[in-house]
Amino acid sequence: MSITDPQFEDIDIPQGSFIGWAELGQTVIGNVVSYSNDGATDFNDQPCPQLVVELTEPAVTFKDKGATRETLDAGEFATITAGQANLRKALQVSLVAVGDIVRIKYESNYKTGKGEGKAFKVQVARGAAVPVSPATAPATEPGDLF
Repeated sequence: MSITDPQFEDIDIPQGSFIGWAELGQTVIGNVVSYSNDGATDFNDQPCPQLVVELTEPAVTFKDKGATRETLDAGEFATITAGQANLRKALQVSLVAVGDIVRIKYESNYKTGKGEGKAFKVQVARGAAVPVSPATAPATEPGDLF
């Protein structure tokens, strides 16, 4: 191998889950890994925000229209698609960014022209993210532990 040949390292790709909201009080807290104002599509195939977090606390997600509940551990990656109008607006005005910690809580339901919407509370701790999983934690030297 010559000096100009690049040294490649294998990358372990973390698995993740989508967050499905079905239970009042359901809360997701995590380090912001990525955010896009139009990275996903909503229920009408229109662009909407997508947020990926590394969970800092366990969280739950629901599948099959709320019939299946699954627990996610701290350190897992979770994708939040903000198709709900209230969550979409909250994320867009929050100016959430990589390196922040975000807390999203499903607080209530409200009437809409097409049925019922979900109301969320979004809180952001700017620049407060710290790695949780070994895959994202910075390497340490033996002397760093003491």
